[in-house]
Amino acid sequence: MTQEAAIVTIRPERETMTRQRLPNFVGVSQATAGSAALAMNVVIIPAGAAAEAHLHRGYETAIYLLSGRVQTFYGDGLGQSVINEAGDFIFIPANVPHQPVNLSQTEAAQAIVARNDPNEQESVESYAPAGMRQNLQQTLQALTTQLNEKHHALDRFAHQPAATNLIDAEIDQLETQIRVTKARLAVLVTDLP
Repeated sequence: MTQEAAIVTIRPERETMTRQRLPNFVGVSQATAGSAALAMNVVIIPAGAAAEAHLHRGYETAIYLLSGRVQTFYGDGLGQSVINEAGDFIFIPANVPHQPVNLSQTEAAQAIVARNDPNEQESVESYAPAGMRQNLQQTLQALTTQLNEKHHALDRFAHQPAATNLIDAEIDQLETQIRVTKARLAVLVTDLP
């Protein structure tokens, strides 16, 4: 008679830190459940924080965003981005560099992450193309210059409410872009060869 497979329940009691520098509650994995082809965890991106840029060598990732708004930079040089919000399903193909950033300064973003890698962190590789730090610093400088120009414009148009409302919205967008760029710089690994 063959032994019947058992259902395994995992109740993670404490968070661990991922290689991407994010809090994580390990759920299903080879280590916790004997999984042969799947890992599933809850990942948290703290308010205003970013993951280290990385890729999953040879493994696909599926994400369900439980809460928050996250901008994910992806692709060669992390030159593309997408913004997702609670309720979105996200698919990241194998080997695609990516870096999620929480757009909220006050609330954590939470997601369920599933990967066809039962060892959950074994396929994670840091991603830092040559010149990335310099590019982000230049972006930050350009955004700061634009922000200063918008503040000067706000002073010039103080007597025109419609213009000031538009400028205020542009200032908010620039401030968000500055926060995102600073968060990305904060977790950037040394440029890899």
